[in-house]
Amino acid sequence: KPCVSEFIIINLSQKGRDDVGYKLQQVRESAGMTQDQLAAKSGVSRNWIWKIETGKTDNVSIKVLLALANALGVKIDDIFFLDE
Repeated sequence: KPCVSEFIIINLSQKGRDDVGYKLQQVRESAGMTQDQLAAKSGVSRNWIWKIETGKTDNVSIKVLLALANALGVKIDDIFFLDE
């Protein structure tokens, strides 16, 4: 049975899409990881990571965000929820 969180979609444009992508890239680079390495560790495609980092997508599932945060060893809100 799928987890409900798999279907929750975050609209990045409402959270400051460009800032979120930049923050993900910053955290990834601070961890010394390439997009390919993050993709391998998280199970999220490199293309999808690129889309998030460059602001080419507006909507991302919570499942993807959690996978990226876990692979980077940070809390999800360290990357995806900006200080107001």
